[in-house]
Amino acid sequence: MVGQLFVLAQRLTADGEDYKAADALLKLAKVQGWINGEGADKPVLANLTQADIDRVRAEYRAKQQQQASEQTGEAASTKTIRGLVVGSVVKAN
Repeated sequence: MVGQLFVLAQRLTADGEDYKAADALLKLAKVQGWINGEGADKPVLANLTQADIDRVRAEYRAKQQQQASEQTGEAASTKTIRGLVVGSVVKAN
């Protein structure tokens, strides 16, 4: 793939398509890891204090627990509904 990109860039240059050749060479450099994309050198957790990180972590854990309890609640209500339906069917027979 790398060689093909280089060959295509050479062809574009020979055809006078310098802008397209430069774009192909930029893509080649990215594939090779010679340069990173925009913003790649910026840390994800920039300008956060430990308190900020702890707060976000606590919010994330609370959201996970809420989702888990909602899923458990849905399963319990499904069982209860099934129990009621089965119970009423049994009584009808």
